[in-house]
Formats: sequence, structure tokens, C-alpha cells
Amino acid sequence: MKSILSIGMLFMLLVLFGCEKNNLELGQVVTSIEVYKWDNEELVTTISDDEFIDELIHKLNHADSITTANLDFMLPDYVIYLKHDEETLYELGYYMRTLKLSGIDGKYLDFEADLFYDVDLALPIE
Repeated sequence: MKSILSIGMLFMLLVLFGCEKNNLELGQVVTSIEVYKWDNEELVTTISDDEFIDELIHKLNHADSITTANLDFMLPDYVIYLKHDEETLYELGYYMRTLKLSGIDGKYLDFEADLFYDVDLALPIE
């Protein structure tokens, strides 16, 4: 009886771990976020607040998303680079205002994967 219960618990844990979202697949810890203007690539700020970075990465990794492959809409205001030390791990577009697209309210666009994330956490920029 104990072995059946143990096997059942193990199976449930495997199912839970298998269902966990991990949208970004970064591979390393993000140590900073560089924010550039989209149109002229001028550096606006570098974010190094670990708490903010962890919250943003967690939200992006677990967010719902929609494809933007067949949508025509404005370009982002900024491009952000998620970095580990000097290495760029990921690039995203960022909108200052929250966009509403097909039930998704967000600010972050993965222009390489054509995905728009349901995350409206504002970057600490002016």
C-alpha cells in the first residue's frame, strides 16, 4: 500500500514539474537589463535591481502569450537586453503603455519568436 502511494505521489510531482512554464529558456541568471530606445538605439538606463529583475523574469516565464506573426501593429518604444554580466541572453521589445491584444494585456514583445506576453510590469524608467 505504501509503495502504491509513493508511486502515485512521484507521478503527480513529475506531472507538476512537466507542466511548469519557462517561456524564456535563459540558461543563466539575468544580472542586468539594458534599455535602449527602439528608433535610435540610445542607451536609456541599465537596471540592476535583483528583486525587480527576478520579478520580471518570473512573470515572463509564467505568462500567457499570443502569436504576433499575423498581426500588424506599432513597433515597441524600447528594446531591452536581458544580460548575464556582459553576455546578452535575450532581447525583447517594450511598450511604455499597456497594449491589449486578443485578451492579453502586456508591454513585452518577443520579436524573434513573434510572441506578445501577458505581463504589464512597468520598467523603472522615465
